[in-house]
This record gives sequence, C-alpha cells and structure tokens, in this order.
Amino acid sequence: MCMQLCMHGVAPAQNNAGDIVDWSEKAKNLWRSLLREDLPMVISVVKRLNAEDDNRVLPAAAPAWSRPGVLFIQSLKVHGDTQTTLKRFCHPSQYPNNGVAVENAPRPWSYD
Repeated sequence: MCMQLCMHGVAPAQNNAGDIVDWSEKAKNLWRSLLREDLPMVISVVKRLNAEDDNRVLPAAAPAWSRPGVLFIQSLKVHGDTQTTLKRFCHPSQYPNNGVAVENAPRPWSYD
C-alpha cells in the first residue's frame, strides 16, 4: 500500500516564534529516511474524519487534510522499532533537521 503523509502538530526546528515555515531539504530527506521502504510500517489509525465528504470536489490548492478519504494516523513506526517515527524525527540529536512539537499546527480537529 502506498500512502501520502502530512504531519499535524510538527514544525521545523528552526522556525521563528512558532511561525509555520517550509521544511528544509535536509529535514525532508531525514523524514524520508525514517520512512523505511525495506521494512513494514505499523500505523495506528484514529479514524477517517472526512468520511461524510467522499464526493466533495476541492480546488487543487486545498490543504491535504481536508480532502475526502484522508486517514488520520495517531502513530507510525517501522515494524520492530521501539520508538515512533515522529518521536525519532523530533529527537534533539537530529537538530537542525528535526521537527518540534507545535500544538494545533497546522490546524486543530475535534473527534466525533
């Protein structure tokens, strides 16, 4: 199965005062390296929050999380790892290419 991922609640470590900025190429490469292709990934799915909008057509510029059929994943890790992929990505030892936890970024959502 192939999935496109977008992160919620994580921002680049080198952002200013919580501003949401673009990720550096090194940070993107680090994220890709943590998403191993040679081993299975374990995901914990929260739910499909946009299920009632499956037939909705959105403009191309609409954010990925608002699209129909998006799965909201609580955690993701490589099968056999003890830490989640996000925890490894946000670890301070990866600075300046790591992410940092930012509450309510890029948007909050409520559960039914």
